[in-house]
Amino acid sequence: STVKYELVSIKGAVVFGGRLILGKLMIDLSTTICVKVVNIITWVCGNLAETGYAEIDILAIEAKKPSSSALWVIGKIVDFFNAITNSWLVAAIALVIIIISIAILIKLLIRNIQLAIFVIVPPPFFATLATETTKRYFHNYFTAFLQCALQVVFMCIVWYVGILLLNGHQIAG
Repeated sequence: STVKYELVSIKGAVVFGGRLILGKLMIDLSTTICVKVVNIITWVCGNLAETGYAEIDILAIEAKKPSSSALWVIGKIVDFFNAITNSWLVAAIALVIIIISIAILIKLLIRNIQLAIFVIVPPPFFATLATETTKRYFHNYFTAFLQCALQVVFMCIVWYVGILLLNGHQIAG
């Protein structure tokens, strides 16, 4: 193996020792780094949620009473069918919003489970940062970890923008 050739010279031994120390340091700091990233993500999403909940308190969705037609008997029948059509439309939109909300909550639950797994298993991947040949494993792990964490932030931002749009705010683009 190449280890026995590296240890022959002083330079090789220092490089090998430095890699061992770097590997040990990365193993020791790996969980702390991942937990700090998750704490930052939690803080950002928590602030967005608090602001969004404050916006929901003033959310004003009101159903307007349909105008009644002035026709004698037929007007009452037309009003009845208009009311049924309007209530079906509102019920269909509410059902779609509920289904989408449930899907988003399930996706958030899955992302949180993934983040928990990413926080549990980082030491071996951080240890691979010590050598040039295994750095790609660390990069793959950390890229996947950041993608998962930033997807949660993105979903919180989309939720917050949705609340703003429901309140009638204009989103400058």
